[in-house]
Amino acid sequence: MPSMRDIKEQIASKKQTRKITKAMQMVSAAKLNQAQAHAQSYSIYTDKLHEVVAEIAAGNHGGLKHPMLASRGETDRLYCCDRRPWACRCVQ
Repeated sequence: MPSMRDIKEQIASKKQTRKITKAMQMVSAAKLNQAQAHAQSYSIYTDKLHEVVAEIAAGNHGGLKHPMLASRGETDRLYCCDRRPWACRCVQ
């Protein structure tokens, strides 16, 4: 049977673990709030990018002459590009 001292140590240990867990939850909540704020700040850019891509896809590119904007008829491919060259790919 554990002594009174052992029981008190276990209680103190559990209280300390609870404090550490609470602090970790607070840190993760702060990081999540910061990430959400960053994501919302980029919504202006993503909305404009979506608008521009939709206009180009519809063929309304303001009279620009470029081979990549030329109509090629119906295709079954979609090219996804990124600022990282290795991330660009063709989606079928």
